[in-house]
Amino acid sequence: MTNAFFDVRVVDLSLHPGGALAAMHLGEYGAEVTRVERRPEAGVRDDDPLWRYANRTKEVVAASDDAARALVLGADVVVVDLPADELAAAGLGATQLRQDAPGLVHAWMPPHALHGPPAGLPYDELLLWAWTGLAAQQPGATSDHPVAPVVPIITYEQGALGACAIAAALIERKEHPAARALTVSGLHAVNAMNTSIRIDLPGIFRPFGAQKDGTGVSPQFRMYRCRDGVWLFVCALTPPFFFKLVEALDLMEIMLIPEVEGEFARFVQPEVQAIANARFAARMAELDSGEWARRFDELGVPYAPVQTRDDWAASETVAANDLLLPVPGDDGPTTGPGFPAVLSATPGSLQPSTAAASRTERGAAPADAPPHSEPTLPLDGVLVVDATKFLAGPFGCLVLQDLGARVVKVDPPGGEDFRTVAGASYCALNRDKDQVCIDLKDAAGRDAFAALVQRADVLVENMSRQVSDELELDLTALRAANRRLVHCHVDGWGAGPLAGTPGFDPLLQARSGLMVAQGGPESPVIQPMSLHDIGTGTLAAFGTVVALYARTHLGEGQGVDVALSRTSVAFQGAEFTTYAGRPPARVGYIDYVGDEPAHRYVEASDGWLAAHATSDEQRRSWDAIRGDDDAGLRAQRVDEVVETCRAHGIPAIAVLGRDDVYTSEVLAANDCFLVVDDDDLGEVRVMRGYSEWDGVAPRTRAVMHAAGRDTDAVLGEVTARG
Repeated sequence: MTNAFFDVRVVDLSLHPGGALAAMHLGEYGAEVTRVERRPEAGVRDDDPLWRYANRTKEVVAASDDAARALVLGADVVVVDLPADELAAAGLGATQLRQDAPGLVHAWMPPHALHGPPAGLPYDELLLWAWTGLAAQQPGATSDHPVAPVVPIITYEQGALGACAIAAALIERKEHPAARALTVSGLHAVNAMNTSIRIDLPGIFRPFGAQKDGTGVSPQFRMYRCRDGVWLFVCALTPPFFFKLVEALDLMEIMLIPEVEGEFARFVQPEVQAIANARFAARMAELDSGEWARRFDELGVPYAPVQTRDDWAASETVAANDLLLPVPGDDGPTTGPGFPAVLSATPGSLQPSTAAASRTERGAAPADAPPHSEPTLPLDGVLVVDATKFLAGPFGCLVLQDLGARVVKVDPPGGEDFRTVAGASYCALNRDKDQVCIDLKDAAGRDAFAALVQRADVLVENMSRQVSDELELDLTALRAANRRLVHCHVDGWGAGPLAGTPGFDPLLQARSGLMVAQGGPESPVIQPMSLHDIGTGTLAAFGTVVALYARTHLGEGQGVDVALSRTSVAFQGAEFTTYAGRPPARVGYIDYVGDEPAHRYVEASDGWLAAHATSDEQRRSWDAIRGDDDAGLRAQRVDEVVETCRAHGIPAIAVLGRDDVYTSEVLAANDCFLVVDDDDLGEVRVMRGYSEWDGVAPRTRAVMHAAGRDTDAVLGEVTARG
């Protein structure tokens, strides 16, 4: 068996890319995926690169509603994304389908939200970014100017989250005589992407949105243009890296100015940042990029050149990690992203699967499969040891926890550095995990860690080989001692010339072409959502769940490898998919508002709104509403324009302000926030879960224990179990 999902049949009825991407990811690891083209979706063309990417690994058929239902009743999973009222009318609701197919996993993936006016909007990231506050927080040049996305980041995240949730449901279906209905919406993906930055806590510093500087706000976390016109992004957030940066710049005197007085912590203050930004930028402009690269390499300053997708596609790192591969198909040579996660025993295939195991071999769930007496989440009973730091690894383990796993976070004595540097973000990423401190530099600590891992189902770590060697920690031996262990390693760059160097999110944004795509080559723009960290965490969770499903066949675990570099192509999957006749990829500009007059952000008298006029009739109505040079819009309030648009059948919605997300009635109605009782910080409001499950009520509170608070209890359990 080389494919984890060799015994799974998926019917993809989605009309939008999020659901299609989820089904595609299942197909990459062996599921037989049949895509049913039920009706064309407005604005989505067959030659659209995103649609083409999302439908690889599938057999595509045309079918009526009756034929689609027949296919669904013979499947293990159905993916649907119709609005709730249309879902029931089409006979594709979870309750309706499972009357005849009680073993069916029903995945509903609406493009926006479950409740409120956005629930009826058509798929469009421009609209999604508007009402969720993403457009207001995206950097640009003008403080009150919303910015539209060039790359559909949220769509990629929704697809990955959906695949992860479906895989978890398949594990539960395999191990218990029950199947689930689950929901992963576009809003769930927005929540995920903002986990580390959307935090409501008195006095918290929110770096993006108010000062909309597309190059970055902090002097040590910023783009600089060199004398030769090349942009370099510098990522030196921690004190050790920062002091290496000022040494390389020969600007150590910045620490002695009255506004700083030798305190690194003062560089979060806007007035200090303004001074340092100006001095650092002037200094960087004095030398060519090659000289700065030499100095930064010599001193170990994390940095990256801001380059194009073509540069990244031709790089040694992409080649060394097989990040781009030939994609099988009948319509000519195609190249696209490789596998989002590399599994050692069940690596998967990009070849569409058309030979799933027979119904008998697959062992379908019995027709009278009873529900759980008290519904739990699908990974209930799975023990995960989280030995990661910073963002990507902890977020991946958080996704596993939100699917029901118990997660033990193992930090060094005193806690992880990130807890000290960004306590609120640490809380958001590590809520409800058991907080254990173990000194891995000590032999007794390593023994305690080994005993914990021996009883675990999953180990997730992001240690470099150098670190594990220095700690004398034999990860291979840990796997050998627990044959059922799924061992997930989270890396930055993977193999190649950048291996061993820091793999921070903005460095991947710079090298992968994302910054140039958003702002253009003359004014590249950073994306404030840590998409490579969050995306890699999501793919780590997905790869782990795939391996857990494969374990039900193999009887043992396997290795799972993910990397930020791998995510850099997976989360620009359509943009890195090439084929004959491919239309040019979109490129934005500073304060990008959209790609045409009828599909953009526009300003009314009291704020901004998003409009999505696609048909000829809608465009004619929109032209009449906005008037010459948008004069008709400037004479009306946002709510008036939106109401007029809706009366003419034009999808439109107000742009939500950056800080308004914390008071939005629509976000509250969709249960976006969770209150965490943090031992150190008090009450912290963070983004809530990334999927919903039938029979399981959304949580309203969580806990964040102090560093090491659970050490004795957890290690005591290990000892008691022998």
